[in-house]
Amino acid sequence: MKNNRFTYNLKGLIYMLSPRIFLDREKILHDVLLRPDIEYIKSRVDYYCQLDAPTCLKGDAKKLSHVRFHKGSTYHFDTYEFSRYFNQNLKAHFQFGDVNYICPQPSFVKSRPIKETIADCNYFAHSTLLNLDKVRHFTFIKDPFSFDNKKNKLFYRGGVYQPHRIQFFEKYFHHHLCDLGHTGNKKVHKQWQKPKISIARHLPYKFILSLEGNDVASNLKWIMSSNSLAIMPKPKYETWFMEGRLIPNCHYVQIADDYGDVLEKMELFIQYPQLGKDIIHNAHEYVKQFFDKKRETIIALLVIEKYLYFTGQIAKMRI
Repeated sequence: MKNNRFTYNLKGLIYMLSPRIFLDREKILHDVLLRPDIEYIKSRVDYYCQLDAPTCLKGDAKKLSHVRFHKGSTYHFDTYEFSRYFNQNLKAHFQFGDVNYICPQPSFVKSRPIKETIADCNYFAHSTLLNLDKVRHFTFIKDPFSFDNKKNKLFYRGGVYQPHRIQFFEKYFHHHLCDLGHTGNKKVHKQWQKPKISIARHLPYKFILSLEGNDVASNLKWIMSSNSLAIMPKPKYETWFMEGRLIPNCHYVQIADDYGDVLEKMELFIQYPQLGKDIIHNAHEYVKQFFDKKRETIIALLVIEKYLYFTGQIAKMRI
């Protein structure tokens, strides 16, 4: 069910080693304005890249070729998958890793704070999202279990380091309706330690906890493609998945930031399962928008094009 990391890295190396002469951005984008979903495409491009005025890059901006010849990582592979379609002498700032802050310079990032959660939005447009670290974050599944046939428990396995995750474990680790486990460093939280398990072994449970870590919760995408309910507070960070567009109690079950209503919410959906099925249906509809690979490529190219236009490096953009 998880993306195969070896195959993923091999594909990235092939991108990096393949000659660029065969790449044709114009062929991919030539009729984009005639597509029936062009307004949808525009809305996503503008969501990911919110630059709307000329913006200068600083002297330490890197050429696009930097991501090709840099030591390989999933961030470099994923960036080069689309940046290779552009002149490699053009420049950008890159902030790779878990970005939970607003970038001081206009940068390509995997994650950023959701605009409504920050007090100072002056530099929000500096953070342009690309679909980075897809091998870990963009996993979708087919769930063999129906919601009705799942256990009435809240399930979670993951590293427990951040204060908010520790708070949740302190509150619910021993509760009979929860099956929680810390799968990280064995030197910490030994009382919560449990072995890592596959995604498939999460699926027999009606409720799966999705807690943000350093930035977004990496399990949210596959939970929303399953027949289980994602249980989580309102998200504070977002990626290519557009977590900021998720609607509480429509796409996921929202719990309070202090976790005080977790059991109450579970009991509601145990008593009224149709409510849970409606949310699962909505979640499935939401994730479907990412399944069109050709359209995802078009959006990624247009995001980069918009960034290059507003940083004064190309004369025009397509949309």
